[in-house]
Amino acid sequence: MTSLFGPLVPILAALSISAQAENPLPEIELQTLDGESMLLSETNGKFRVINFWATWCPPCVKEMPSLATLDEKLEEIDGGVITINVGEQQDQVEAFILENLEPNDMTMLLDPPGKAFPAFKLSGLPITVVVSSDNQILDYALGEREWDSPEMVEAIKGLAN
Repeated sequence: MTSLFGPLVPILAALSISAQAENPLPEIELQTLDGESMLLSETNGKFRVINFWATWCPPCVKEMPSLATLDEKLEEIDGGVITINVGEQQDQVEAFILENLEPNDMTMLLDPPGKAFPAFKLSGLPITVVVSSDNQILDYALGEREWDSPEMVEAIKGLAN
């Protein structure tokens, strides 16, 4: 499957990664900001855009506001954005969020041991994965994006159908 992010938004073409059809979401254990353990599969049942990021990654930080806006726009189709901080500790991430991000309803999870890197074959950050309600990976995007642009929102909602 060719990435839908490239053809609809030409500037993204060079950074998009193609996804394989019927590619199931890997199962990894994550942590909530409350310190509770959970499995990624516990988020299934709705269309998701999952973004892997870190506080030390300037492009990751830069795209956070547009991901929060996308999260609001995906509510229309019973979807949402989940951000997963990879490789950092809870106190470090919480301090960063308090200092740098506006309050929003976006789901934020933690992967302190960095299990996402081998499970998702991550080659860098940020990486964003579009996932169907039945846990199938529909598309990948490597690098920073304007997630709330009308073209991007339309492309993402198109994947939900």
